[in-house]
Amino acid sequence: MAKARTRRPATRRAAPARTRRAPTKSGATRTTKVGQSSRKALSPHKGDIQGVFLVLFAMVLALGIWFEDGGRLGAFMALLFGNLFGYGAYAVPLLVAGLALALFWRPAAKDDMVAGRVTIGLLAVLVGGLGLLHLARGAPPADSAPAVLQDSGGLVGAIIAAPLARLLSSWGAGLLFAGVLFLGTLISTRTSVAAVGRGVASMGRVAGSALTAPPRPPSPTAASRATPGPRSSARSGRRRRSRPAARRSSRRAR
Repeated sequence: MAKARTRRPATRRAAPARTRRAPTKSGATRTTKVGQSSRKALSPHKGDIQGVFLVLFAMVLALGIWFEDGGRLGAFMALLFGNLFGYGAYAVPLLVAGLALALFWRPAAKDDMVAGRVTIGLLAVLVGGLGLLHLARGAPPADSAPAVLQDSGGLVGAIIAAPLARLLSSWGAGLLFAGVLFLGTLISTRTSVAAVGRGVASMGRVAGSALTAPPRPPSPTAASRATPGPRSSARSGRRRRSRPAARRSSRRAR
């Protein structure tokens, strides 16, 4: 007898699972688009915005440090910068205002380069000025009383000037800080040493011309002697005419 064939039950293939798409956050995309558009709109005015904030900060510093009338924020700024920089705190509003002017005047293509250059130059000016100020006040060490540091270059001045004064003496450290101050001025103003030399030479010429006495006008007698009158001019003309006649007569006699 033939064996009965057993039919296997047909296996159904599992349907591929449908991947559900994550719902897009319309609010997030809108905010990113608004942020990008606002950045593009404000990018031409980036320097102006930063400059205005720096001018306001410089005014707050000036009110607190110079006039002692800046409220709690001004008093805090005056105390902070007074402890850090001593008498050099009076120059901080000017340095911040100078950085703001550089941000206002920088070209659109080289914004970051100008801002970085001016920032580095002003920091060098601050370091050189604090060093010279601290040396001029006797170079007290950093562990001195707060009142002593406030009457000199502050804590920063003591940290940078006192060790150099012990290492190079006061005169050597003073020359070093003067060089740093001069270099910071050149960097912040984008001026070369050759341009400084030409300016000093032109100022020397102007000062020399101002100090020297002006030339005296010639006296009327000398002027009359130098300029021939009508009679002398007539006599000279007659002499010139008589010279060729005399030469002709001498030739005929020969």
